[in-house]
Amino acid sequence: MPGIDPSIICHELNVDPSFKPVKQKRRKLGVERAKIINDEVDKLLKIGSIREVQYPEWVANTVVVKKNNGKDRVCIDFTDLNKACPKDSFPLLHIDRLVESTAGNELLTFMDAFSGYNQIMMNHEDQEKTSFITDRGIYCYKVMPFGLKNAGATYQRLVNKMFHNHLGKTMEVYIDDMLVKSLKKEDHVKHLEECFDILNEYQMKLNPAKCTFGVPSGEFLGYIVTERGIEANPTQINAFLNMPSPRNFKEVQRLTGRIAALNRFISRSTDKSLPFYQILKGNKGFLWDEKCEEAFGQLKAYLTTPPILSKPEVDEKLYLYVSVSNHAVSGVLVREDRGEQKPIYYISKSMTDPETRYTMMEKLALAVVTSARKLRPYFQSHPVEVLTNQPLRTILHSPSQSGRLAKWAVELSEYDIEFKSRISMKAQVLADFLTELPIPGAIEQPENQTWKLHVDGSSTKQGSGVGIKLESPTSEILEQSFRLLFNASNNEAEYEALIAGLRLAQGVGAKEIVAYCDSQLVVNQFNGDYEAKDSRMEAYLEVVRTLSKNFSKFELIRLPRGENTTADALAALASTSDPEVKRVIPVECISERSIQDNKETLVVTRSRAAARDRGEPEVEPPPNKRRKSKGANTSNEEPVIFAEDAIPETVLETEPLIEENILKPNKHPEPEPRVFHKVDQIPAKDWGG
Repeated sequence: MPGIDPSIICHELNVDPSFKPVKQKRRKLGVERAKIINDEVDKLLKIGSIREVQYPEWVANTVVVKKNNGKDRVCIDFTDLNKACPKDSFPLLHIDRLVESTAGNELLTFMDAFSGYNQIMMNHEDQEKTSFITDRGIYCYKVMPFGLKNAGATYQRLVNKMFHNHLGKTMEVYIDDMLVKSLKKEDHVKHLEECFDILNEYQMKLNPAKCTFGVPSGEFLGYIVTERGIEANPTQINAFLNMPSPRNFKEVQRLTGRIAALNRFISRSTDKSLPFYQILKGNKGFLWDEKCEEAFGQLKAYLTTPPILSKPEVDEKLYLYVSVSNHAVSGVLVREDRGEQKPIYYISKSMTDPETRYTMMEKLALAVVTSARKLRPYFQSHPVEVLTNQPLRTILHSPSQSGRLAKWAVELSEYDIEFKSRISMKAQVLADFLTELPIPGAIEQPENQTWKLHVDGSSTKQGSGVGIKLESPTSEILEQSFRLLFNASNNEAEYEALIAGLRLAQGVGAKEIVAYCDSQLVVNQFNGDYEAKDSRMEAYLEVVRTLSKNFSKFELIRLPRGENTTADALAALASTSDPEVKRVIPVECISERSIQDNKETLVVTRSRAAARDRGEPEVEPPPNKRRKSKGANTSNEEPVIFAEDAIPETVLETEPLIEENILKPNKHPEPEPRVFHKVDQIPAKDWGG
């Protein structure tokens, strides 16, 4: 059989010479299988695909396997040879994106090459390494056989070279599966002619039994692609629907495998499959209880009418809904089509044991991050709106956040993501995402739903500023400093702090607030004990009373300045800082007293402490980042590491909504740490970096 010209491509094994050749011992075969193998050898000898060989270094056995159509296929056990071959890193295309690109076309043609691998020649020097043993003798392949480690990469390299001008436009090819597509049916014949011209040029032959021409829909890479969108494969659906209830662990594993194949179409699949995964967890005995049977029945009912997934247009805005349960985070990416929301992709992830102990806001943030990682090509190519009724934007963009939330904020900053309030869902397939958080009673809810707000204002010769500390009922803390770009008295700064804090609380959805302030005048004026005589004080008091009515519960309490230290420090920082200087003040740890035994002190940054808590090795800075202080002793010195960040300081305006005052994520990568050495009491000017 004629094949591809070897000058265009041939398959090379590139065997690692450090591996010792392996000659497998001939396996005994039954009469029936031996006949199948001998018939295959006769056929391959006749068409010139194999030749007889003597004294080979590598010898493999033959294996007979069943095809999907019930026919027998003769394969070679290249296990040992494949171990000696390094992996070809030629990239294969993402199946999800290939399938998506075929949807929405009026006509499709599906083609398959005739013994596609055998149309590529083996490199002559590598032919004898493919030797296999039979009852009649030892033979080797002259063409690329099925079962070699890098055969798929070689074939993909060939078809990419053949159809490079048409891929992504009128054709899609994944190894030996070829598809011609046409947005308009009148163009389909022209597109087929272009494809056939290329096939004739390279002398590639097709298998007519596996080709389907000019149809509106068909199976491609395990999915059904139509003009309407992407549908689940009926074969996979029926295999699941016809399954009886599992009777042992192996059947449960088969069940979860079939669910995994349909994950893209199943809303919140991890939650729906949780009882099955719990059976496989640990070393417990097998128990298929009523809860498992109920979940099995619900999944079958869901898959009787699986959703049709849509294909996004170029640069179209997409929308992400997320949902959190006690054990999983889930998401669905949707698009708007003539006023209707259509799903593009469902994702779901089981949480690890530490993740189940995250706060609710952290779990929601994890759902967004998981969606962005799984659906990275969509997030890179489209603007995405995250539709949520929770204060995710405020939590992620708060300058006081650190640890995982700060890391996630940086990770998400590369995408064009906006956080918007939820709108009504317009598709029944999105019904599972009506509830973002677990239903009441599903998790322990804190008895106290009251938020705590600490505020303070500061007025100095250098300027005025306000500090805010807002603590949620679940102990999540937001801290913020604002510098006032106008002259303000100390009392006015105190009022500005309270107003900014109330707007922040309103922005994150707080309903019950207890506010703490160390200004006797502000507290007593609000409570009616003092009279506001000044016109400015009257105006400020009116704004505070108006804002307080937005909460179902509001209480303003005066506390001593010594008990309001955090807000006081934030206000002092804002009032004395240059607004042009970008800064963040991290709270770090000093492990030992600086005066103890004249030793250097290690300053542990959050990143090192977090790594230590997780049991990960601490990453030392590269050698070219180490510096020593002037005149310092270089013997046995331990570096002092300081993390540097650059987060812009935000300016408070009195009128706009609080969302405008929340910092956007820092889109610059985290700078590498600088290393300092500290010996005794070195003046600041003598520190070397």
